[in-house]
Amino acid sequence: MEAGDSSVHILMDRVEAIDREMGLPFAWFFLMTHGNKVSPEVGEKIAQGLRGACVRLPDHDAKVLLRWANEQYLF
Repeated sequence: MEAGDSSVHILMDRVEAIDREMGLPFAWFFLMTHGNKVSPEVGEKIAQGLRGACVRLPDHDAKVLLRWANEQYLF
């Protein structure tokens, strides 16, 4: 999944759909860091949305994503 010109709200809908399909919360993050199913741009846009209080994630997930956004890594 690419971020493209999608709004952060559309991206959140898409990553939440991935989580439901996988049956795991925050599964999209692992698909982003451990593969090529979710573009890092998606994580960047969602992190920006968190910083701007446009979207929400559970506190622990938000901390993980924001830490990743500051020091990006992929496996």
